[in-house]
Amino acid sequence: MFRFVNNEILFTAFEVFSVTAVNCFIKFFLRIIIEYLAIFVPFILTVTVCNAFASIITPVLFTLSVIIFTVCLCSVSNYSWNPSLPAVIKSDAFIVPEVNRLYSNLMICVYVAILAVDFRIFPVRFAKTALYGISLMDVGVGCFIAINAGLSPEVRKPMLFDNTRGALKNSFTSCIPLLFMGIQRLVVVKGIDYHQQIIEYGVHWNFFFTLAFTKMFASLLCCFVKRSDLILILAIVTGVIHQIFLICGISSFIQNNDRNGIIAANKEGIFSLPGYVSLYLLFVAIGKYWRRVVLREKNADHISSFVVEMPSVIIFTGLLTILSHVLIEKISRREANLGYICWITTLIIYLALTEHTFSLAVIYLIRLGVLDHNSTLFVGHSIVCAAIAKNPLIIFLIANILTGLVNITFHTMTFDAAGSLLILFVYTFILSVFAVFLYIKNIKLRIPNNINIYNKFVYF
Repeated sequence: MFRFVNNEILFTAFEVFSVTAVNCFIKFFLRIIIEYLAIFVPFILTVTVCNAFASIITPVLFTLSVIIFTVCLCSVSNYSWNPSLPAVIKSDAFIVPEVNRLYSNLMICVYVAILAVDFRIFPVRFAKTALYGISLMDVGVGCFIAINAGLSPEVRKPMLFDNTRGALKNSFTSCIPLLFMGIQRLVVVKGIDYHQQIIEYGVHWNFFFTLAFTKMFASLLCCFVKRSDLILILAIVTGVIHQIFLICGISSFIQNNDRNGIIAANKEGIFSLPGYVSLYLLFVAIGKYWRRVVLREKNADHISSFVVEMPSVIIFTGLLTILSHVLIEKISRREANLGYICWITTLIIYLALTEHTFSLAVIYLIRLGVLDHNSTLFVGHSIVCAAIAKNPLIIFLIANILTGLVNITFHTMTFDAAGSLLILFVYTFILSVFAVFLYIKNIKLRIPNNINIYNKFVYF
Protein backbone atom coordinates (compact mmCIF):
# COMPACT_ATOMS: atom_id res chain seq x y z
CA MET A 1 0.00 0.00 0.00
CA PHE A 2 1.42 3.36 -0.99
CA ARG A 3 0.93 6.62 0.85
CA PHE A 4 1.19 10.00 -0.84
CA VAL A 5 1.65 13.40 0.79
CA ASN A 6 1.74 16.97 -0.41
CA ASN A 7 4.84 18.74 0.83
CA GLU A 8 6.82 21.78 -0.07
CA ILE A 9 9.24 20.74 -2.81
CA LEU A 10 12.22 22.57 -1.40
CA PHE A 11 11.79 21.16 2.10
CA THR A 12 11.37 17.64 0.79
CA ALA A 13 14.47 17.97 -1.37
CA PHE A 14 16.47 19.17 1.62
CA GLU A 15 15.29 16.16 3.63
CA VAL A 16 16.29 13.79 0.83
CA PHE A 17 19.78 15.29 0.64
CA SER A 18 20.16 15.14 4.42
CA VAL A 19 18.95 11.57 4.88
CA THR A 20 20.92 10.11 1.98
CA ALA A 21 24.12 11.79 3.15
CA VAL A 22 23.96 10.43 6.71
CA ASN A 23 25.99 7.31 5.96
CA CYS A 24 28.59 9.31 4.06
CA PHE A 25 29.18 11.66 6.98
CA ILE A 26 29.23 8.81 9.49
CA LYS A 27 31.85 6.95 7.45
CA PHE A 28 33.89 10.12 7.05
CA PHE A 29 33.90 11.03 10.75
CA LEU A 30 34.45 7.39 11.69
CA ARG A 31 37.59 7.40 9.54
CA ILE A 32 38.84 10.56 11.23
CA ILE A 33 38.19 9.08 14.68
CA ILE A 34 39.92 5.81 13.81
CA GLU A 35 42.94 7.62 12.39
CA TYR A 36 43.04 9.93 15.40
CA LEU A 37 42.99 6.95 17.77
CA ALA A 38 45.74 5.25 15.77
CA ILE A 39 47.99 8.28 15.20
CA PHE A 40 47.62 10.81 18.03
CA VAL A 41 46.54 8.79 21.06
CA PRO A 42 49.50 6.35 21.17
CA PHE A 43 52.01 9.20 21.05
CA ILE A 44 50.16 11.22 23.70
CA LEU A 45 50.09 8.23 26.04
CA THR A 46 53.75 7.43 25.33
CA VAL A 47 55.00 10.89 26.32
CA THR A 48 52.73 11.22 29.35
CA VAL A 49 51.30 8.46 31.54
CA CYS A 50 53.14 5.63 29.75
CA ASN A 51 56.50 7.42 29.55
CA ALA A 52 58.12 4.79 31.78
CA PHE A 53 57.58 2.27 28.97
CA ALA A 54 58.68 4.56 26.16
CA SER A 55 61.82 2.54 25.43
CA ILE A 56 59.96 -0.77 24.99
CA ILE A 57 56.85 0.40 23.12
CA THR A 58 58.57 0.52 19.72
CA PRO A 59 60.10 -3.00 20.03
CA VAL A 60 56.69 -4.33 21.08
CA LEU A 61 54.97 -2.66 18.12
CA PHE A 62 57.68 -3.95 15.79
CA THR A 63 57.20 -7.49 17.09
CA LEU A 64 53.44 -7.23 16.62
CA SER A 65 53.97 -5.96 13.07
CA VAL A 66 56.21 -8.92 12.26
CA ILE A 67 53.61 -11.30 13.67
CA ILE A 68 50.83 -9.69 11.62
CA PHE A 69 53.01 -9.80 8.49
CA THR A 70 53.75 -13.49 9.07
CA VAL A 71 50.08 -14.31 9.67
CA CYS A 72 49.14 -12.54 6.42
CA LEU A 73 51.72 -14.60 4.52
CA CYS A 74 50.50 -17.85 6.07
CA SER A 75 46.86 -17.06 5.35
CA VAL A 76 47.28 -17.56 1.60
CA SER A 77 48.40 -20.91 0.22
CA ASN A 78 48.84 -19.99 -3.42
CA TYR A 79 50.94 -16.94 -4.13
CA SER A 80 50.94 -15.11 -7.45
CA TRP A 81 54.05 -12.95 -7.64
CA ASN A 82 53.61 -9.86 -9.79
CA PRO A 83 56.85 -7.86 -9.74
CA SER A 84 55.61 -5.29 -12.26
CA LEU A 85 52.64 -4.24 -10.19
CA PRO A 86 52.87 -0.57 -9.18
CA ALA A 87 53.38 -0.49 -5.46
CA VAL A 88 52.95 3.14 -4.52
CA ILE A 89 51.29 6.18 -5.93
CA LYS A 90 53.68 9.01 -6.64
CA SER A 91 52.21 12.47 -6.84
CA ASP A 92 55.62 13.95 -7.45
CA ALA A 93 58.87 12.76 -8.96
CA PHE A 94 60.52 12.95 -5.58
CA ILE A 95 57.90 13.36 -2.84
CA VAL A 96 56.90 9.78 -2.06
CA PRO A 97 54.40 8.67 0.62
CA GLU A 98 57.19 7.71 3.02
CA VAL A 99 58.45 11.30 3.06
CA ASN A 100 54.94 12.65 3.65
CA ARG A 101 54.38 10.25 6.54
CA LEU A 102 57.71 11.17 8.13
CA TYR A 103 56.90 14.86 7.76
CA SER A 104 53.40 14.47 9.23
CA ASN A 105 54.52 12.32 12.15
CA LEU A 106 57.18 14.82 13.17
CA MET A 107 54.59 17.60 13.00
CA ILE A 108 52.27 15.57 15.23
CA CYS A 109 55.08 15.25 17.76
CA VAL A 110 55.41 19.04 17.74
CA TYR A 111 51.68 19.68 18.16
CA VAL A 112 51.49 17.35 21.14
CA ALA A 113 54.74 18.44 22.80
CA ILE A 114 54.11 22.21 22.78
CA LEU A 115 51.09 21.77 25.05
CA ALA A 116 52.00 18.57 26.90
CA VAL A 117 55.19 20.15 28.25
CA ASP A 118 53.00 22.47 30.37
CA PHE A 119 51.52 19.55 32.33
CA ARG A 120 53.06 17.58 35.17
CA ILE A 121 52.49 14.26 33.38
CA PHE A 122 55.02 15.31 30.71
CA PRO A 123 58.37 14.09 32.09
CA VAL A 124 61.17 16.59 32.53
CA ARG A 125 63.59 14.37 30.61
CA PHE A 126 61.57 15.03 27.43
CA ALA A 127 61.88 18.83 27.77
CA LYS A 128 64.69 20.83 26.17
CA THR A 129 68.11 20.48 27.79
CA ALA A 130 69.91 23.51 29.20
CA LEU A 131 73.25 22.81 27.51
CA TYR A 132 74.28 19.18 26.93
CA GLY A 133 72.23 16.08 26.36
CA ILE A 134 69.51 14.53 24.23
CA SER A 135 65.76 14.97 24.75
CA LEU A 136 62.58 14.69 22.73
CA MET A 137 62.11 18.44 22.32
CA ASP A 138 65.77 18.99 21.47
CA VAL A 139 65.35 17.28 18.11
CA GLY A 140 62.72 19.70 16.78
CA VAL A 141 64.86 22.41 15.23
CA GLY A 142 67.41 19.94 13.86
CA CYS A 143 64.83 17.60 12.35
CA PHE A 144 62.99 20.32 10.54
CA ILE A 145 66.10 21.96 9.18
CA ALA A 146 67.14 18.51 7.92
CA ILE A 147 63.76 17.72 6.35
CA ASN A 148 63.52 21.18 4.81
CA ALA A 149 66.97 20.73 3.29
CA GLY A 150 66.03 17.34 1.86
CA LEU A 151 62.93 18.83 0.21
CA SER A 152 64.47 22.20 -0.68
CA PRO A 153 64.62 23.74 -4.18
CA GLU A 154 68.31 22.83 -4.21
CA VAL A 155 67.21 19.18 -4.29
CA ARG A 156 63.85 19.20 -6.06
CA LYS A 157 64.58 21.91 -8.63
CA PRO A 158 68.33 21.89 -9.28
CA MET A 159 67.81 23.56 -12.64
CA LEU A 160 66.97 26.79 -10.78
CA PHE A 161 70.59 26.94 -9.63
CA ASP A 162 72.03 26.79 -13.14
CA ASN A 163 71.65 30.56 -13.25
CA THR A 164 73.80 31.71 -10.33
CA ARG A 165 72.46 35.26 -10.28
CA GLY A 166 68.85 34.09 -10.32
CA ALA A 167 69.59 31.48 -7.66
CA LEU A 168 71.14 34.10 -5.39
CA LYS A 169 68.13 36.36 -5.79
CA ASN A 170 65.74 33.49 -5.11
CA SER A 171 67.69 32.42 -2.01
CA PHE A 172 67.61 35.87 -0.43
CA THR A 173 63.99 36.50 -1.41
CA SER A 174 62.82 33.25 0.17
CA CYS A 175 64.34 34.28 3.51
CA ILE A 176 62.55 37.64 3.74
CA PRO A 177 59.25 36.21 5.11
CA LEU A 178 61.18 34.29 7.75
CA LEU A 179 63.06 37.40 8.82
CA PHE A 180 59.75 39.26 8.99
CA MET A 181 58.27 36.51 11.17
CA GLY A 182 61.30 36.64 13.42
CA ILE A 183 61.01 40.42 13.83
CA GLN A 184 57.26 40.11 14.43
CA ARG A 185 57.77 37.50 17.12
CA LEU A 186 60.46 39.60 18.76
CA VAL A 187 58.16 42.64 18.87
CA VAL A 188 55.27 40.64 20.31
CA VAL A 189 57.38 38.90 22.97
CA LYS A 190 59.02 42.14 24.10
CA GLY A 191 55.76 44.09 23.80
CA ILE A 192 53.81 41.86 26.17
CA ASP A 193 56.86 41.07 28.31
CA TYR A 194 56.37 37.36 27.74
CA HIS A 195 58.69 35.08 29.69
CA GLN A 196 61.23 33.21 27.57
CA GLN A 197 64.39 31.22 28.20
CA ILE A 198 67.22 33.35 26.85
CA ILE A 199 69.65 30.40 27.01
CA GLU A 200 67.74 28.79 24.14
CA TYR A 201 68.51 31.31 21.38
CA GLY A 202 69.44 34.54 23.14
CA VAL A 203 67.82 37.78 24.21
CA HIS A 204 66.57 38.92 20.79
CA TRP A 205 67.22 35.90 18.61
CA ASN A 206 64.55 33.30 17.91
CA PHE A 207 63.83 30.21 15.87
CA PHE A 208 62.81 32.13 12.74
CA PHE A 209 66.12 34.00 12.61
CA THR A 210 68.01 30.70 12.91
CA LEU A 211 66.03 29.21 10.04
CA ALA A 212 66.28 32.31 7.86
CA PHE A 213 70.05 32.69 8.16
CA THR A 214 70.65 28.94 7.93
CA LYS A 215 68.79 28.79 4.65
CA MET A 216 70.38 32.00 3.41
CA PHE A 217 73.97 30.89 4.00
CA ALA A 218 73.42 27.29 2.88
CA SER A 219 71.62 28.31 -0.30
CA LEU A 220 74.36 30.83 -1.01
CA LEU A 221 76.94 28.04 -0.85
CA CYS A 222 74.78 25.78 -3.04
CA CYS A 223 74.74 28.46 -5.71
CA PHE A 224 78.46 27.87 -6.24
CA VAL A 225 78.82 24.22 -5.17
CA LYS A 226 76.23 22.15 -7.05
CA ARG A 227 77.51 18.56 -7.15
CA SER A 228 76.18 16.36 -4.35
CA ASP A 229 79.59 14.90 -3.50
CA LEU A 230 81.14 18.37 -3.19
CA ILE A 231 78.19 19.55 -1.08
CA LEU A 232 78.72 16.56 1.21
CA ILE A 233 82.39 17.43 1.60
CA LEU A 234 81.48 21.06 2.25
CA ALA A 235 78.97 19.98 4.93
CA ILE A 236 81.57 17.84 6.69
CA VAL A 237 84.24 20.55 6.53
CA THR A 238 81.79 23.16 7.87
CA GLY A 239 80.80 20.92 10.77
CA VAL A 240 84.38 20.06 11.68
CA ILE A 241 85.53 23.71 11.55
CA HIS A 242 82.53 24.70 13.67
CA GLN A 243 83.50 22.09 16.27
CA ILE A 244 87.13 23.27 16.27
CA PHE A 245 86.02 26.84 16.99
CA LEU A 246 83.75 25.57 19.79
CA ILE A 247 86.67 23.73 21.40
CA CYS A 248 88.94 26.75 20.99
CA GLY A 249 86.74 28.99 23.12
CA ILE A 250 83.33 29.59 21.54
CA SER A 251 81.77 26.89 23.72
CA SER A 252 83.01 28.57 26.90
CA PHE A 253 81.74 31.92 25.62
CA ILE A 254 78.27 30.43 24.98
CA GLN A 255 78.15 28.91 28.47
CA ASN A 256 79.13 32.00 30.45
CA ASN A 257 76.63 34.59 31.71
CA ASP A 258 77.98 37.54 29.72
CA ARG A 259 75.13 39.35 27.90
CA ASN A 260 76.86 42.67 27.24
CA GLY A 261 76.54 43.75 23.61
CA ILE A 262 74.33 42.52 20.80
CA ILE A 263 76.56 39.54 19.97
CA ALA A 264 76.87 38.31 23.55
CA ALA A 265 73.14 38.83 24.08
CA ASN A 266 72.36 36.50 21.19
CA LYS A 267 75.41 34.23 21.26
CA GLU A 268 73.44 30.95 21.22
CA GLY A 269 71.60 31.82 18.04
CA ILE A 270 74.57 33.39 16.25
CA PHE A 271 77.25 30.82 17.05
CA SER A 272 75.06 27.77 16.45
CA LEU A 273 74.45 28.85 12.84
CA PRO A 274 77.50 27.07 11.33
CA GLY A 275 76.30 23.80 12.82
CA TYR A 276 72.84 24.19 11.33
CA VAL A 277 74.31 25.22 7.98
CA SER A 278 76.40 22.03 8.05
CA LEU A 279 73.27 19.99 8.81
CA TYR A 280 71.35 21.71 6.00
CA LEU A 281 74.12 21.05 3.47
CA LEU A 282 74.40 17.43 4.59
CA PHE A 283 70.73 16.75 3.87
CA VAL A 284 70.87 18.64 0.59
CA ALA A 285 73.57 16.16 -0.45
CA ILE A 286 71.52 13.21 0.83
CA GLY A 287 68.42 14.55 -0.90
CA LYS A 288 70.21 14.95 -4.22
CA TYR A 289 71.48 11.38 -4.02
CA TRP A 290 68.08 9.99 -3.07
CA ARG A 291 66.34 11.97 -5.81
CA ARG A 292 68.54 10.25 -8.38
CA VAL A 293 67.65 6.86 -6.89
CA VAL A 294 63.91 7.58 -6.92
CA LEU A 295 63.96 8.80 -10.51
CA ARG A 296 66.09 5.85 -11.64
CA GLU A 297 64.15 2.99 -10.04
CA LYS A 298 60.81 1.74 -11.33
CA ASN A 299 57.83 0.17 -9.55
CA ALA A 300 58.93 1.65 -6.23
CA ASP A 301 62.13 -0.42 -6.17
CA HIS A 302 63.77 2.61 -4.58
CA ILE A 303 62.10 1.48 -1.34
CA SER A 304 63.96 -1.84 -1.46
CA SER A 305 67.18 0.02 -2.18
CA PHE A 306 66.63 2.32 0.79
CA VAL A 307 65.82 -0.52 3.20
CA VAL A 308 68.94 -2.41 2.10
CA GLU A 309 71.38 0.51 2.10
CA MET A 310 70.32 2.62 5.08
CA PRO A 311 71.01 0.27 8.04
CA SER A 312 74.74 0.50 7.36
CA VAL A 313 74.46 4.29 7.16
CA ILE A 314 72.62 4.37 10.49
CA ILE A 315 75.32 2.25 12.11
CA PHE A 316 78.03 4.53 10.71
CA THR A 317 76.38 7.80 11.77
CA GLY A 318 75.45 6.26 15.12
CA LEU A 319 79.09 5.38 15.78
CA LEU A 320 80.10 8.92 14.79
CA THR A 321 77.53 10.27 17.24
CA ILE A 322 78.91 8.16 20.09
CA LEU A 323 82.52 9.01 19.27
CA SER A 324 81.76 12.72 19.02
CA HIS A 325 79.82 12.65 22.29
CA VAL A 326 82.48 10.71 24.21
CA LEU A 327 85.75 11.90 22.69
CA ILE A 328 85.11 15.44 21.42
CA GLU A 329 82.20 17.19 23.15
CA LYS A 330 78.85 16.12 24.55
CA ILE A 331 75.85 16.56 22.27
CA SER A 332 74.43 20.07 22.50
CA ARG A 333 71.46 21.53 20.66
CA ARG A 334 72.33 24.92 22.08
CA GLU A 335 75.68 24.83 20.24
CA ALA A 336 74.56 22.66 17.29
CA ASN A 337 77.90 20.91 17.65
CA LEU A 338 79.28 17.96 15.72
CA GLY A 339 77.65 15.43 18.03
CA TYR A 340 74.25 17.07 17.52
CA ILE A 341 74.66 17.05 13.73
CA CYS A 342 75.51 13.33 13.76
CA TRP A 343 72.65 12.59 16.18
CA ILE A 344 70.00 14.34 14.05
CA THR A 345 71.33 12.63 10.92
CA THR A 346 71.07 9.22 12.59
CA LEU A 347 67.57 9.94 13.89
CA ILE A 348 66.15 11.19 10.58
CA ILE A 349 67.57 8.25 8.60
CA TYR A 350 66.26 5.82 11.24
CA LEU A 351 62.75 7.32 11.03
CA ALA A 352 62.88 7.27 7.22
CA LEU A 353 64.00 3.62 7.32
CA THR A 354 61.04 2.77 9.55
CA GLU A 355 58.61 4.36 7.09
CA HIS A 356 60.21 2.62 4.10
CA THR A 357 60.20 -0.75 5.87
CA PHE A 358 56.46 -0.45 6.48
CA SER A 359 55.87 0.38 2.82
CA LEU A 360 58.09 -2.49 1.67
CA ALA A 361 56.12 -4.98 3.79
CA VAL A 362 52.84 -3.81 2.25
CA ILE A 363 54.37 -3.88 -1.24
CA TYR A 364 55.46 -7.51 -0.86
CA LEU A 365 52.01 -8.51 0.41
CA ILE A 366 50.48 -6.81 -2.63
CA ARG A 367 52.89 -8.39 -5.10
CA LEU A 368 52.32 -11.82 -3.55
CA GLY A 369 48.59 -11.37 -3.95
CA VAL A 370 47.93 -11.42 -0.19
CA LEU A 371 46.54 -7.90 -0.31
CA ASP A 372 44.41 -6.39 -3.02
CA HIS A 373 46.05 -3.87 -5.33
CA ASN A 374 43.73 -1.20 -3.94
CA SER A 375 45.68 -1.51 -0.69
CA THR A 376 48.27 0.74 -2.30
CA LEU A 377 45.94 3.61 -1.55
CA PHE A 378 46.56 3.09 2.15
CA VAL A 379 50.35 3.14 1.93
CA GLY A 380 50.86 6.57 3.42
CA HIS A 381 47.38 7.80 2.56
CA SER A 382 46.04 8.68 5.97
CA ILE A 383 43.65 11.57 5.50
CA VAL A 384 44.79 13.13 8.79
CA CYS A 385 48.48 12.87 7.86
CA ALA A 386 47.79 14.18 4.36
CA ALA A 387 45.88 17.12 5.83
CA ILE A 388 48.69 17.97 8.24
CA ALA A 389 51.33 17.71 5.52
CA LYS A 390 49.33 20.05 3.31
CA ASN A 391 48.84 22.84 5.87
CA PRO A 392 51.47 22.59 8.61
CA LEU A 393 51.71 26.36 9.12
CA ILE A 394 47.99 27.04 9.60
CA ILE A 395 47.63 24.06 11.92
CA PHE A 396 50.72 25.09 13.85
CA LEU A 397 49.35 28.59 14.34
CA ILE A 398 46.03 27.17 15.57
CA ALA A 399 47.99 24.87 17.91
CA ASN A 400 49.79 27.92 19.32
CA ILE A 401 46.51 29.78 19.83
CA LEU A 402 44.91 26.81 21.57
CA THR A 403 48.03 26.31 23.71
CA GLY A 404 47.91 29.96 24.76
CA LEU A 405 44.20 29.75 25.58
CA VAL A 406 44.75 26.67 27.71
CA ASN A 407 47.60 28.30 29.64
CA ILE A 408 45.64 31.53 30.16
CA THR A 409 42.50 29.70 31.26
CA PHE A 410 43.99 26.98 33.47
CA HIS A 411 46.88 26.46 35.84
CA THR A 412 48.11 23.44 33.93
CA MET A 413 50.63 22.30 36.52
CA THR A 414 47.82 21.67 39.01
CA PHE A 415 46.02 19.14 36.79
CA ASP A 416 46.09 15.45 37.56
CA ALA A 417 46.71 12.80 34.89
CA ALA A 418 43.05 12.40 33.89
CA GLY A 419 42.45 16.13 33.49
CA SER A 420 45.70 16.61 31.58
CA LEU A 421 44.92 13.78 29.16
CA LEU A 422 41.39 15.08 28.61
CA ILE A 423 42.69 18.50 27.58
CA LEU A 424 45.38 16.98 25.35
CA PHE A 425 42.87 14.68 23.66
CA VAL A 426 40.38 17.49 23.02
CA TYR A 427 43.14 19.82 21.83
CA THR A 428 44.65 17.34 19.36
CA PHE A 429 41.26 16.18 18.11
CA ILE A 430 40.31 19.78 17.33
CA LEU A 431 43.55 20.12 15.37
CA SER A 432 42.79 16.90 13.47
CA VAL A 433 39.27 17.98 12.52
CA PHE A 434 40.46 21.45 11.54
CA ALA A 435 43.27 20.01 9.40
CA VAL A 436 40.91 17.63 7.60
CA PHE A 437 38.40 20.45 7.06
CA LEU A 438 41.06 22.53 5.30
CA TYR A 439 42.13 19.46 3.35
CA ILE A 440 38.68 18.61 1.98
CA LYS A 441 38.04 22.28 1.20
CA ASN A 442 41.38 22.39 -0.62
CA ILE A 443 42.50 25.40 1.42
CA LYS A 444 46.24 25.90 1.56
CA LEU A 445 48.27 28.77 2.94
CA ARG A 446 50.95 29.42 0.37
CA ILE A 447 54.27 31.00 1.22
CA PRO A 448 56.86 31.55 -1.51
CA ASN A 449 59.48 28.87 -2.09
CA ASN A 450 57.96 26.30 0.26
CA ILE A 451 59.25 28.06 3.35
CA ASN A 452 56.16 26.99 5.29
CA ILE A 453 58.11 23.90 6.36
CA TYR A 454 60.12 26.16 8.67
CA ASN A 455 57.26 27.17 10.94
CA LYS A 456 57.30 24.13 13.13
CA PHE A 457 58.94 24.29 16.48
CA VAL A 458 58.50 27.86 17.65
CA TYR A 459 55.84 28.79 20.14
CA PHE A 460 55.24 31.63 22.56
